[in-house]
Amino acid sequence: MEKPQYINWIVEETGIVIKDDIPLKCYKIDYKDDESILDDWALHIRRNYIEDTELKEDADDNAMTVEQYLHDYVIPQKGEELGATVRSADITEILISDLLEFVHQYSVPRYK
Repeated sequence: MEKPQYINWIVEETGIVIKDDIPLKCYKIDYKDDESILDDWALHIRRNYIEDTELKEDADDNAMTVEQYLHDYVIPQKGEELGATVRSADITEILISDLLEFVHQYSVPRYK
């Protein structure tokens, strides 16, 4: 998977400790208001659900637009039972996977 541009916004926080002064490694997203990076990030998140070629094929096979196919079959929707919960959990999983892959250089399986 291609490295997303937003990865440069992930910075390590220093001085975080837990009980008994045990240091804790923490990260935060120090984002900027940059529409091109946010668009790239949104596309990156979508690509974790379905690859570009598969998306186009599946939408065509169902006589749907890509947008409608994503809405109806791929991306959990806000109005669905657990839709918002699933989306937030998915995005968290993607963020952690990105941190492990692009910051710490681990191999991470992808696609929902």
